[in-house]
Amino acid sequence: MAKCFYNNSHLILSSVSDEELGAIQLFHCHAESHLSFSLALCVIFIILGIPGNVITIVALACDKKVRNVTAVFIINLHISNLLTCIIILPLSASAFAKNHWTYGKAMCIAYAYIRFTLAICSILSILAISVTRFILVCFPFSYIKIYNRRNVSIILLLIWVTALTIYTPYYFVGLGSFGLDSNQGFCTVIYEKYGGILYLCFGYVLPITIMILCYIKIWWAVTKIKRKTQNKNLTSCPSNNVTHNLNGTRSTSRPILNSDSSCQGDNTSNNSAVPPSNEANTPKGRNTVEEIFQATKRRLKGPTKRDKRLLPMIMAIIIAFSFVQLPAMIGRLLILDKPKYPLTMMMLQMISFSDYCINPIIYVFMSTEYRQAYIKLFRTVIIKLRRNLN
Repeated sequence: MAKCFYNNSHLILSSVSDEELGAIQLFHCHAESHLSFSLALCVIFIILGIPGNVITIVALACDKKVRNVTAVFIINLHISNLLTCIIILPLSASAFAKNHWTYGKAMCIAYAYIRFTLAICSILSILAISVTRFILVCFPFSYIKIYNRRNVSIILLLIWVTALTIYTPYYFVGLGSFGLDSNQGFCTVIYEKYGGILYLCFGYVLPITIMILCYIKIWWAVTKIKRKTQNKNLTSCPSNNVTHNLNGTRSTSRPILNSDSSCQGDNTSNNSAVPPSNEANTPKGRNTVEEIFQATKRRLKGPTKRDKRLLPMIMAIIIAFSFVQLPAMIGRLLILDKPKYPLTMMMLQMISFSDYCINPIIYVFMSTEYRQAYIKLFRTVIIKLRRNLN
């Protein structure tokens, strides 16, 4: 292993030619075993990430049962992850294999720009998911007004425009410049002054803080609704809607709403008004427009069973993103890229790459509906293949 010079590890691209850039040895603070192991991990992430993200995008887009606003933002998240697996990971693997950057300055700038742009797009997509769940649970009537097709399209456009332009001020204002970190072997943004701290604050800390606040509010709202529902069940529904006919036999009357949260311990996704099946068992004036509206309002104030199943999965995505991205980000900005920490920084970088292929695994283990969407897609593909073969 060549001697490591930390002071010369950051190279501004504007000061070298393509030939000089290609002649620079990369990873000069790493042993050959480090590079071989990192190359193997990159290949594994590519093999898992590309088909995993493609299958997720197609499955969520084709299955009507999971096609909602949250699914739109999850698809957007996986589009950015897929682009990372297609563009960034192969170039990173090539750098590990060749120990040199042989693609020129323009490609080096494109690598750094695309890599950080897709990272910003991912975190903004996760932020949009969190805010969507917050509004759905805490402000259901506003949710209906806000999340129409036009507004969702505008939100998606804003996510990509923000991600594509966020590094423009860094480059022109002098907060940073595109360069090559020959120690870590990647084309990156070399921060000047307080540029790295600003990126950490606005590109990570602020979005994560908003997500945490959203889920604290969601937890508080769900807890409050659960307590109210339990109290109503004890006072207004002690017999679980069971009445008695004149002949002494038991019969169960259908409620106005299948998912009326005032008399059921949980909610379902059906919020349509259903008239009672037995008018003799219905209180006078119960089946009125006002009563139906009030029942619908009570239902909308609480999350459905589907919402409750989806919340842990989304929280798992956020936690996974936080744990795999934050250590590498802090290490890159602070002290871990010094020569005495080469292996640690390399492993943190590989952990951050793993984020682009772990979400489909989370879906399979934590969401029955998403798992069924995958199964349905596979069955459809198998049926079509059999038809073509026959």
